[in-house]
Amino acid sequence: MSKTFTSRNDGVIGANVAYKPVAESTNTEATMGLAQKDGEGTVYIVDFQTKGRGQRGNYWESEERKNLTLSILTYPAFLDIANHFYLSKVVANGMVQALSEFGIAAKIKWPNDIYIGDFKVAGILIENGLMGSKLSHSIWGIGLNVNQHIFNSNAPNPISMSLVVGGELNRDEVLQAVLGAIDGWYAKLRNGLLADIDAYYFGALYRSQGNFWFEADGERFMASIKGIQPTGELVLEDEKGALRSFAFKEVSFII
Repeated sequence: MSKTFTSRNDGVIGANVAYKPVAESTNTEATMGLAQKDGEGTVYIVDFQTKGRGQRGNYWESEERKNLTLSILTYPAFLDIANHFYLSKVVANGMVQALSEFGIAAKIKWPNDIYIGDFKVAGILIENGLMGSKLSHSIWGIGLNVNQHIFNSNAPNPISMSLVVGGELNRDEVLQAVLGAIDGWYAKLRNGLLADIDAYYFGALYRSQGNFWFEADGERFMASIKGIQPTGELVLEDEKGALRSFAFKEVSFII
């Protein structure tokens, strides 16, 4: 374990922290940890990823020693496969709650990007494993921009916590806030408090109020968010009053 990052003494998430200065990706580290039968809630964190992964196969840019790039290994065998999207909600809720501890009002851009205003501060990559009809394991990859000020990739709208608060933050303090908040929401999931998770998630949802532009199959249209299906699909109501449901990657926000 690094002298820079500390484990947590309570809860499940973060009881063990495995650190490397450099690795291909933290999700790859977690996959190796899974093969080694590492314990529930083990956190894999690096200062720099050589092949950091984002959603849709994109590369996640992160300046060395400036941000948090980590993955969490869990074994949610208690959760029905049909409810797998609650894992995304748990992590996203935890991220929003953790940022609020630093005076930052963040939102969840469906399904699980974390936004400050119209700018992206964090991305989440969930990779689930199945064994029969059960979830055998789940790896939660998180990239959070903490202290980076200059972004060189073609990402259209990055921002960092430091740019918002106007000063450098201690990464370990941010990590502890993130792990503590996610642990609390994971405990709610284990205890079956799905309504609590749903209410917080929808209350923190980006553009949950009003009409906005979306694009699907090359068509741009105005719509409002009406809800999220239990399996994670986004439900929109277009200007004609028709309800339209979209899975991940089937619709995009126009920002």
